[in-house]
Amino acid sequence: MEIFWTKVIKFIGILIFVWLLNCILKAFIERLIEKSIREKLSQIEVKRIKTLTKSSLSTIEFIIWLIALLMIIQWLGVNIAP
Repeated sequence: MEIFWTKVIKFIGILIFVWLLNCILKAFIERLIEKSIREKLSQIEVKRIKTLTKSSLSTIEFIIWLIALLMIIQWLGVNIAP
């Protein structure tokens, strides 16, 4: 029973860590982009930057969650090696 609760705590810990990491990275990237947008840019350039930011954030979030999922699967005892 202790092993079960240890795995549950690790699982919850990974989820919390991934969620916090996503929030921090999102805030950092958005602030970085906002600083670059403050410069005199055309509307088209601003839209392009915002689009690239959204797609970059989605890609980064997907990669982080995929790594977390693989870590959880490995801790559950599933061999993820090829």
